[in-house]
Amino acid sequence: MLVWILGHDLEHLFAKNNLLITSVPLSKKRRRVRGFNQAELLAGDIATRLALPYEPTLVRLKDTDPQTKTVSRENRRTNMEGAFAHTDTDIAGKNILLIDDIYTTGATMRECATVLRQAGARQIWGLTFAK
Repeated sequence: MLVWILGHDLEHLFAKNNLLITSVPLSKKRRRVRGFNQAELLAGDIATRLALPYEPTLVRLKDTDPQTKTVSRENRRTNMEGAFAHTDTDIAGKNILLIDDIYTTGATMRECATVLRQAGARQIWGLTFAK
């Protein structure tokens, strides 16, 4: 239901042409423990609702400490440095809607956006479900 409501509102915010939906990846270890990536599930559902493509455009290079357990803003930023890389998905000139589940200081979103921008993304919007 949440995705349907969000999807309805998102339809009016973004030009659908040249828009790609992606999500923040989990580490292999955390995904194995959890069994799923909630950001990926949300992003896939939103992409389906909006009839837009979903592509996993990022990979996590290192198993970082959970941001919720990292106390200071500076530690959260340094915890995410170099944590992500771009896949071989062609995103040059595309607009990206980056989905994550929780936003605390924005360190994860900023690091992902930096990687996507370096890979040629035109514009990047972030969407989270909790702050």
